[in-house]
Amino acid sequence: MNEVIEVAARTRNIRGRAAHAAVLTAATNLFAERGYNGTTIADIAAAAGVAKPSVLYHYADKEALWTAAVEALWVEVEAFFEARWPQTLAPSRALLETMLDLFVEAAVRWPAYIRIPFIEGATPSWRSGWLVDRHFRTHVLTNDRVLRAMQRHGQLGAGDPAHYQSIMTSSINVIVAQGAMWNRAFGRPLDELDALKQLARLTLDVLMPPVSDPMVK
Repeated sequence: MNEVIEVAARTRNIRGRAAHAAVLTAATNLFAERGYNGTTIADIAAAAGVAKPSVLYHYADKEALWTAAVEALWVEVEAFFEARWPQTLAPSRALLETMLDLFVEAAVRWPAYIRIPFIEGATPSWRSGWLVDRHFRTHVLTNDRVLRAMQRHGQLGAGDPAHYQSIMTSSINVIVAQGAMWNRAFGRPLDELDALKQLARLTLDVLMPPVSDPMVK
């Protein structure tokens, strides 16, 4: 009898964890697609295949769910970056290429990583403030240090490093956030991995034109 009770309890725990994960996934996808204001708890429950009270059992309200979903997303993305960050490369074009490749790979693997800030960053709110204070500032300041070091070594032209960083990432952000429109307009997928990596290289070529060898004709 005790074994039956234990098995039943484990089954409930497994189902509970699966339902919890489904809620976070549904919330992340809907917040990335419709934004915070365009998403309801009922929408998330329906997408996750659970009852609305099940969502509210874990999260007091939509604000708590948004925070939990976005935090879980960012933790996963940051673990991806940390595991692949090039520790041995000095500030250089090679380092920027690697950084942009990682950014593109993360954008393709987790489109919500791009789309949620794209939506929330349009207007000041507690959500955009949370994103900046919790995660975004750390990312951009890390990139800023690399760009400033390159400027000190004459590898990058004068100018505000924030502008360089904006140029390097904004085109990728736009294509990922508005992929459906760009793909339809041009009749081909511009938001796939290879296409975005080509875009990243083109952006670097504009900012750091390749130096031609005068000995090569």
